[in-house]
Order: sequence, then C-alpha cells, then structure tokens
Amino acid sequence: MSSWLGTGVNKSLTDVGSVEIPIGTRKSLSVNVTGTWVGTLVVEVSPNGGADAQVVSGGTWVGVRFFDPNALTFVSSITANGTYVIPDIGGMTHARVRCSAFTSGTIVIEEHAVETPSQIHTVTVTGTAATDLGKATDSPYASGETGVLAEAVRKDTPGALSGSADGSHTALQTNSAGELRTEKWALEVDTDALIAYEDGLVLRPTITTTDTAYSAGDVIGGIIALAAPLASGSPVSLRSIVLKDDKNAKPDLQILFFRSSPAGTYTDNAAVAPSTADMGALVGIQVVAAADWVTIQGAAKAVVQYQIDEGPVLGPATTNLYMVIVAVSAPDYAANSTDLTAELGFARMS
Repeated sequence: MSSWLGTGVNKSLTDVGSVEIPIGTRKSLSVNVTGTWVGTLVVEVSPNGGADAQVVSGGTWVGVRFFDPNALTFVSSITANGTYVIPDIGGMTHARVRCSAFTSGTIVIEEHAVETPSQIHTVTVTGTAATDLGKATDSPYASGETGVLAEAVRKDTPGALSGSADGSHTALQTNSAGELRTEKWALEVDTDALIAYEDGLVLRPTITTTDTAYSAGDVIGGIIALAAPLASGSPVSLRSIVLKDDKNAKPDLQILFFRSSPAGTYTDNAAVAPSTADMGALVGIQVVAAADWVTIQGAAKAVVQYQIDEGPVLGPATTNLYMVIVAVSAPDYAANSTDLTAELGFARMS
C-alpha cells in the first residue's frame, strides 16, 4: 500500500523493491524505518528518475551516504530500524529507499523531503582507554598506550635542525638524556666576581678605600668599571643595588653611573670634579641616605638595598658601565677593599 503524507510517502516492503519519492525543489530527505524485518536497505537519488520522469525511462540512480543520528556518523546502508537523514540533495528530482537484500519480515518505510538543507554537526569525544588518543587527568603512563605527543628531536649538540630557517615550523629539541633544550646565557668577566642567571646577572665590583677620613664631596674608590654587563648585544637595565658597610659608618652617598669612562676628576679621597662631557655620559644616579642603612643586630655592620623599577638602560653598543661613589657625609674607612662592598643586579631586556 502506498499513500502520500504531505511532503512524504509511506510504504511497506515485503520483498526486494523500493520506495520512491519525487523531490522537486526540496533540498533534504529524512527516512524513518520501522517494522520487524531482516535485510539491507540503501538510499539512492536520481536527477531524472521516477515513474513520472519524462527524460529517460527508468532514470539513473546513484547511491548516497546518509547520516545516522543515533551513531553520529554517515553510513551507506541500513540494517536496523531508525531515522536517517540525507542533509543535501539539491539538483536531484527523485529519491528512493531500495531493499538490496531481503530475508524476511515487513519493512515500513516513511520518507519526507523538506525545502531547506539539514544542518549536521558532529562532535567527536575521545575516550581515555589505552588505545584512545585522550587520557584521564593524573592517570599513570603505561607502556604501549596510544596518544599524541609533542614532537621533539634528540640533538646531542645544540644547533638548528637540518632544513630549518628563521620563521619556519620546527620541532622541540632534547639532549641525550631526553631533557628539553632551552636557551641560557652567561658571561665570563675576569675582573669581577660574576653570578649569571637566565634573565640577568649580578656584578660585585671592587671598591678600594683609603685609611684617611673622607670629606663631603670626595670620591670613594675612584672610577669603578663594571666590565661588560651585556650579553650577545642585548640591552640590559640596572635593577638592584646592595651596599654593605663593615665599619657601620652608614654614610650619605651619591652613586653615579656613566656609559663611558668619565673624563673629569674622580680620584679616590679627593673632591669630585665632573667635566661638561661627563654629563652627556651620565645614565643614572642613586641617592643613599643615612636613614636607609640597616645595622645588623650585634654585628656593627650595615646594609642598604634598593630595587629599581626603571634603572638606567644600556644599549647593545655599550661595552662597559662606570660607577662613581661620592660621599655626601664624611665616612672613615680603612685601607682595604672590604669595608665597603657592592652588588649590582642587571636584567636582560627583550
């Protein structure tokens, strides 16, 4: 029995055969299969088929894949009851469900064609078993598991991979122990004790004092060269200053920084006399007040520390930085390089 249901058709099959529906201007098709049966169904479309076709007798039929909402996948045949969708059949005149293999039972087929294409959106959720790509949080690794790993290449000697160029895709690198290679930089300075970090360094320059009391305006230690506080031409910025006073004198000071060796008079235990040209080379100054010093309890030693948010910046053309310490009060030190010491922290700038 065949009957029209608006834009669809309903028919029962009890043997090999087909249920056909004219499409007209409709763009998508749904097929609902019920009944008790054993067999195989396929869905086919035609640009000139059907009993009412006026072009070619019998028409030309082409099998199509269709969407199974229950399995969330596209299939090419039906062997069980359910609802199936062909999302886009534009350009076709007819569609049919054909029983390509029949064993027994009665197959009830209902077809509906609609004006607009169906929108099919599928989301694939991976499992977390050993053979799945996904893995559960904090689950232990087991040999033989399947997964997607970050690609890395063992390269015992650091360097660019073969064929890689600036701006191209490339792989991570590991050493022979499987450790990921990362960029580090360090400096070797013979005249100063040096601690190197991945993003900066600390210089400990030598400050040599005399045993004659200093007067206000005197230079302490002369011109102090801070050798090569740069790495591979990268600009650096002064970020911290730590002064240690073993005599607990706690003087008022001015610390001047120059990008080139100053040409004026900066003799130890003598009055400072900067030249006009020195002002052009001056890149920063740190004022040390007597109240800033902290005396270590019971040790008769004092420390002052400054964190500098916007310190003097040295460009890649700078080789050395020069420091001059000027007394504002009148400290009295012995003739050594231990009464007054300094640590200067620099940060590499990107």
